[in-house]
Amino acid sequence: MTLDLRLVPAALLAWLACALAVGLPVGAVATAAAVGALASVGVAARRGPPAAWLALAAVALACASCAVQLAERAAGPLPSLTAQGAAVTMEGVVRSEPTCDGPDCRPLVVLAGRTVVGRGVPGGVAARVLAVGDVGDLAYGARVRVVGTLSPAEPGDDVVAVLRLVAPAQVLAPPHGVDAVVGRIRSELLEATEDLPPDLRGLVPGAAIGDTTRIPADLDRAMRDVSLTHITAVSGSHFAVLSVAVLAAAAALRLPRGARAAAVLAATAGFVLLVHPQPSVVRAAVMGAVGAAGLLVGRPARTVPALAGAVLVLVLVDPWLARSYGFVLSVLATAAIALLAPVVAARLGSVLPHWLATATAVPLAAQAACAPVLVLLDPAVSLLAVPANLAAAPALLPATVFGVAGAVTAPWCPWAAAVLLKGAGAASWWIAGVARVAAALPGARQSWPGGVLGAAALALLTAAALAVLLRPRWWRASRRPVVAAGLTLVLVVPLVRWALQPRWVPEDWAVVMCDVGQGDALVVRSGDRSAVVVDVGPPGDAADGCLRRLGVERIDLLVLTHFHADHVGGLAGVLDGRSVAAAVVSPLAEPAGEAERARAELAAAGVPVSAAGTGQARGTAGEVDWRIIGPATAGTEPNDASVVLLLERDDVSVLALGDAGPLAQDALAARLRGDPAARGATVVKMAHHGSAEQSARLAGLLSPAVVLVGVGRDNGYGHPTAAAIGLYAARGALVLCTSVCGPITLVAGGDGLTATAACLSP
Repeated sequence: MTLDLRLVPAALLAWLACALAVGLPVGAVATAAAVGALASVGVAARRGPPAAWLALAAVALACASCAVQLAERAAGPLPSLTAQGAAVTMEGVVRSEPTCDGPDCRPLVVLAGRTVVGRGVPGGVAARVLAVGDVGDLAYGARVRVVGTLSPAEPGDDVVAVLRLVAPAQVLAPPHGVDAVVGRIRSELLEATEDLPPDLRGLVPGAAIGDTTRIPADLDRAMRDVSLTHITAVSGSHFAVLSVAVLAAAAALRLPRGARAAAVLAATAGFVLLVHPQPSVVRAAVMGAVGAAGLLVGRPARTVPALAGAVLVLVLVDPWLARSYGFVLSVLATAAIALLAPVVAARLGSVLPHWLATATAVPLAAQAACAPVLVLLDPAVSLLAVPANLAAAPALLPATVFGVAGAVTAPWCPWAAAVLLKGAGAASWWIAGVARVAAALPGARQSWPGGVLGAAALALLTAAALAVLLRPRWWRASRRPVVAAGLTLVLVVPLVRWALQPRWVPEDWAVVMCDVGQGDALVVRSGDRSAVVVDVGPPGDAADGCLRRLGVERIDLLVLTHFHADHVGGLAGVLDGRSVAAAVVSPLAEPAGEAERARAELAAAGVPVSAAGTGQARGTAGEVDWRIIGPATAGTEPNDASVVLLLERDDVSVLALGDAGPLAQDALAARLRGDPAARGATVVKMAHHGSAEQSARLAGLLSPAVVLVGVGRDNGYGHPTAAAIGLYAARGALVLCTSVCGPITLVAGGDGLTATAACLSP
C-alpha cells in the first residue's frame, strides 16, 4: 500500500504557521504571508518539487488568513479599552451555553456587528469576548447588553478579552430562528430527563448533545480516570456514530449512494446546529467524517490526503484551532483510527475473533496516539482505558442515537421521546457502571512523569510496543505467548504497583487537601477522629468520601468560606453520620438559593451557626486554634466575602484564603502587615483555585513551605494558571494542585512538612 503524502507537509506547516501567527503582531504576519507567497512562486517557476511549493503556498495562505482575522479583531476601540482595563458597556449575541462548573458561569459572547462603549468612545466589535459574572441562564443566540471591566485574554487565545461583569446581563432580544428551535429541543431534553437517577440525569444529555452540567462530580472523575470523557464531549466519535447509524438506516432502505451521502450530510449539519456550531464542534464534525470514511472505505491511502486537507481547511478558517489541545487530539485519534486501527486489527485477528479484534483495535490505536499528548495535560496514564472503552463501546451507539432522537422528538411527541430516552438511559446506565467499576480498580490511574520528557518517554514506549506487535515474522512465531504475557502484565502490574505505592493517608496526617474536583475541601486534624473542615466541595459525595478515608467522625469546626456551590454543594454528605460542634459561614448570603439551602441543612443537623464579620474572632477546636482574619472588607460579591482564617496546631499553621479576589487580597495584605503569625503560616490554601486573580502584594508578604490548590482537571477555566503558581513558587513554596496530584496529605515533624500525593510518588 502506497500512501499519498503530498498534502501532509502543507498541512503540518500551515498548522505550525497559524500556531505561531496568532500570537504575533498583524504586520509581522502579513510580511510572512508575502514572503511565503513569493517563495512559493519562485519554487514553482524553477520547476521545484510540487510538495515544496505547495507547502510554501499553504504557509502563505495560513499567514494571510491569520493577518486578516487579527486585523479584524484589532479594529475599533476594543483593543485600546482592554489595554486600559476600562469599564465598558457591550451588546452582543451569546454564542455558547453558560459553563457552570460550580457557581461561575462563563459564556462566550460574540459581539460582531454590535457596539462597545467605554470612556466615551463608541465602536463596533467583531471578536469573541469571555463574560465572567452574573450571566444567569442566558440562552444561546440571545442578544444581550453587559456592563463590566475589561482585561486582556491570554496571548494567542481565541477570545480578545475577558469582561468581568459588575451587574447582571440584560437580555435585549431572545433567540430567534434556528437558535430558538434548537434552544427548545435542548430544554425539552433536560426537562424530560429531570426525574432520572443522578448518573442518568447527567449522562443522557451528555451523550446526546454534550451537555455535561448535570453529571455528578464523582462520575465525571471516574470517566476521566479511564478515558471515557469522549462519550460526553462533542467529539468526532459522536459524528462517526451518527454517520454509521444513518448509513445503516439508508442501506436498509436501499437508498442509492447519492441519497446515502445526502442523508449523512444532513444528519451531520443538523447535529452541528443541535450542539451549536462552535469551532470545537465543527472540528469534531470534520474529523468524525474523515475517521468514519476511513473505517468504512477501508482505504488508508485515501484517508491521508483527506485528513491533511481537513487540517489545512480548518486552520485556515479558524487559525486559533492550531493552539488547541483538542484539535491535536482529534487529528491524532482520527489518523490512528483510520491508519493504525486496521493494521492492529489484522494482527489481533490471528488470535481473536474478527469482531473482537476490530473492536479492540479502535480504542487501542486512539489511546496509543493520544496518550503522549494527554500526559502533557495530566501526568498520569490509565492501564484500563482500552478495556473500559471496549466494555463501554456497545452502549455508545444506543446512548448517542436514542438520546439525539429523543431530544429531537421531545418538543413535539413527548411519549415517543420518553420511549427513546429509556433506551438512552439503559445504555447510559451501562456506561456509568463501566466507568465506576473500572475507576475503582488498581491501575485505573497511574502517575507518569509530566512535561515534554514524560510525553516523549511515553511516545517511545508506545512506539516500541507497537513495533513488537506489528512485526509480522516475529508475531507469527510468538503471538500466543505475547498475548498471554501482555494480559498478565495488564492484570499483574497494576496490582503490584498499587500494593507498593504509598498510601495517601499516613497515620500521623496533619493537613489534607481533598480531591473534590473543581472546588475546595480542606481538612486540618484536631483530634484522633476529629478535624476542622474548611469548605465541602461541589455537589456529590467526594468530600464525604475523603473524610471517611481519613476516619473523621466529628467536626470540631466547619467553615463555609462562601456560598458558591463548589464550596458548599457537598454539605449533606459531610453532615450525614457526623457530629458538628459549630459552623462559621460567610457574612454575605449570596447566591441566595445556595445560602438558604446550606443554612437549612445546618439547622436540620442542629449545628450552631455564626456569620463571620469584618472584624476578627477566635477560638479553639480540639487541638486547633482558629482565628478569623477576613473578609477584610464588606464585600458585595461572594468571592470577596470569603471567610479567611488561620488554623494553628503545635506543628503546622494553615492560612486558608477562600476565593478572595485580588482587591480583597490586597486589603488582607494591609491587615497582615501587623500580623506576623498569619504572615508566617507554613501552609497556604491558594485563593480561587489558582486563577489569575491573585494579589502579588499578599503573596509577597507570605513565606509558606507548601501552597495547596483545590482545582479540577480539565475545568474549562484554565485553573490553575502558570502565573498564579509562579507567584508562590518564586517565594520558594512547593505548589501542589489536586488536579495533578489528587488528594494531598501533609505530615508535620521535626524536619518540617512531608507531603504525600500521587504526583510525588516515585
